[in-house]
Amino acid sequence: MALESGYIQVYTGDGKGKTTAALGLCLRAAGAGLKVFVAQFIKSGDTSEIKALARFADQITIAQYGLGRFIKGRPSAQDVRAALRGLRAVRSALTSGEYQVVIMEEVNVAAGCGLLRVDDILAVMNEKPDRVELV
Repeated sequence: MALESGYIQVYTGDGKGKTTAALGLCLRAAGAGLKVFVAQFIKSGDTSEIKALARFADQITIAQYGLGRFIKGRPSAQDVRAALRGLRAVRSALTSGEYQVVIMEEVNVAAGCGLLRVDDILAVMNEKPDRVELV
């Protein structure tokens, strides 16, 4: 299944709701027969969403690029490398033709923490193909 045109959606704000909104869209897309790639930029480990989305592994690919230890202060070089690996994976997923929805979960937080440069995120957004939805 292909999208006629995909949009860029940005979920931001303090507090809860951003991940929930992105994963709700993820489930709806999978239910509609679309393939979804989710890159998590902060989280690592066996989170509740990893457990739930594993049930839809044929439609949803989820990958974690957070090391699970960086929250405050200056990021280590290892943390930055992990985030950059995630951004490369998103770029690949966007252009592969395999996915119709790509989600960069907590990418705004990663930028705010110094893991990624805003310009690098914007460059990926500018590369989004017309028929892919980017969240």
